[in-house]
Amino acid sequence: MDSPSRAVYEALPDALDANSPVRVTALPDGSVDTFGPVHVGAGTVVEDRTDFAGRVEAGASKSFRLVPRRREPGGQATNMALQAHALSDDVTLYGYLDDPLFADLPFETVSMGTPARVSVCEFVEGDVVLAEASGDVSAWDLAALDDVADLEAALGADAVCCGNWVSIPGMTDALRALGDHLLADVFVFDPGDLTGTDPSFLADFLDALAVVGDGWSRVVLSVNRREADALASAGGVGTDATGVDFAARLAGLRERTGISGVVCHDEAAATAATPDDVVHVANLETEDVTRQTGGGDRFDAGLAHGLAVGWGWRSALGLANTCASYYVERGETVTREDVRPYLAGYV
Repeated sequence: MDSPSRAVYEALPDALDANSPVRVTALPDGSVDTFGPVHVGAGTVVEDRTDFAGRVEAGASKSFRLVPRRREPGGQATNMALQAHALSDDVTLYGYLDDPLFADLPFETVSMGTPARVSVCEFVEGDVVLAEASGDVSAWDLAALDDVADLEAALGADAVCCGNWVSIPGMTDALRALGDHLLADVFVFDPGDLTGTDPSFLADFLDALAVVGDGWSRVVLSVNRREADALASAGGVGTDATGVDFAARLAGLRERTGISGVVCHDEAAATAATPDDVVHVANLETEDVTRQTGGGDRFDAGLAHGLAVGWGWRSALGLANTCASYYVERGETVTREDVRPYLAGYV
């Protein structure tokens, strides 16, 4: 780990102890997530994702079963809310939560309908996620939120964490309308997995994000490396093939949208293109991987907390990395109290 990044992590526990919780709104999705291994035939476990793909392509196996190990409340908004709550923030989750699985969440929830159903197929090299969309979730728009909430209260929290553009057709139009209602200090938006999305849709999304960025809230786009590359290409700000390096592509995306920051959470480091500079914070080198989905959402909530309490970009990225790494490594959401002992093993 480089010295500037180490300094960020060394200072982080004291900085976290010194700040107060913030008020966070998370929205707008919700899903029931079932995790388990894939079986074929008479109980044979397919552990290797390449083996699974080969069986499908060759037609050697036509029937597979997901054998559930556990069921959890899920969705990007739910995951963000869980992490924000673990950092002691005052959280309200607006989502599609009409399932008993959401009843015991330890913060305020407001449901707008039936959740999606997600199957997480666990393989050695990484999970494969299969989603069964809910008609309620896919039909979300700002009017659906207005039906169940006071928009001024919901969108006037210290931080608003929003996601899953990829699963909600009305989200682009909602972003355009959001600019008239968004009063939060910080708005962190994670669009979800953009793999295979039509570039014209991505360009339209960037245009809508620019409308939100015209407001006075600090608007931050949070993506992974593949998503950043797809958006940069669609937005006309260069690719590897055109010789434009990654930092320049992030900076180009920020300039294209006019928002406060474009953040990429990658395996090696978190990078933020800001109005002043492109900054990096090296990631924690986790030895074991317990969970392979949900880490990015924890990153988003940590980032939102850091920015909402007034930290600089490096400190906010450090907390975001800590939240993501802890979850990926241990399969649990890091609490405010856990941060100090966890980082003691790294710095």
